[in-house]
Amino acid sequence: FFSKLAMAMTQVFEELCDKHQLPTGVTFKYGTAGFRTDASTLDGVVFRVGILAALRAQCLGQNVGVCITASHNASKDNGVKIVDGSGEMLEGS
Repeated sequence: FFSKLAMAMTQVFEELCDKHQLPTGVTFKYGTAGFRTDASTLDGVVFRVGILAALRAQCLGQNVGVCITASHNASKDNGVKIVDGSGEMLEGS
């Protein structure tokens, strides 16, 4: 049962990743502002950050948040970051 469930979940995850692809030729870096770049390139990043936050919350048994940021700079300058239950931003590696 569990192997069939895992296979089904893997298939669903792969299909969702195909829907929310990362753009080619764009390098994303996680810094003090999270992933910050032109909003038109963030769909795939936001999807993956949401999955990572859910897995982190499940593994750690604590609240984890996702923050979508909008900048006071140019309207294209937006981002997404992961926030732990304490309100602290997840550090980059």
